[in-house]
Amino acid sequence: MKSKRAEPNQTKLVYFLVAFGAIFLIIGLVFFLIESNLLNSPHIYQQAEVINTRVRQEREAHGVTNYIIRRCYFATFRFSDGTEQEIRIDFSSRDRYQYRVHRTGAYASINIGDRGTLVFQQRGNNTNFVRFEHDTTAHLLSQANSFLALRGLAPIN
Repeated sequence: MKSKRAEPNQTKLVYFLVAFGAIFLIIGLVFFLIESNLLNSPHIYQQAEVINTRVRQEREAHGVTNYIIRRCYFATFRFSDGTEQEIRIDFSSRDRYQYRVHRTGAYASINIGDRGTLVFQQRGNNTNFVRFEHDTTAHLLSQANSFLALRGLAPIN
C-alpha cells in the first residue's frame, strides 16, 4: 500500500498560507491594540469655550472615473488656562455612487461662543472627541442671540 504524502509544492503552499495568515493576524492585533488603547484611555473633562469652527473638504481620486469627497468638521476650543486646541468633531464622505455619513451630529450643535465642558481622550498626538456638554444658560443665550441676529435684532447681554 502506498502512503499518501503531500507533494513538495503543496507543502510549500501550506507553509506560505500559514505564514501569511500569522503575519496578517499580527498586523491586525497591533492595529487593534493601538485603537483600543486610544479608546480605553481616560476621559478628560475641561471647561472650554468654542472660538472657531471650520469644515475642510478633500477630494481623493480612486481610479480614473471615481472619487471620494471627504468633509472633516473641526472646532477650536479655548480652555480656562488660555490654551487653545483644534479637535476634529465629525467627518463624512461621499463618492459618485453613495453617500456615507460618519457624523455624530455633535458639530451641528456647536456654535462659536458656546461654553461648557469638553470631554475628550488624549494619547500622544491623537485626540479623540467624545462630547461637548453645553452650559445650559450660556447655550440657551447663544441660541437666542443667533435667532435674534437672523432677524436683525439686538443681542441679549
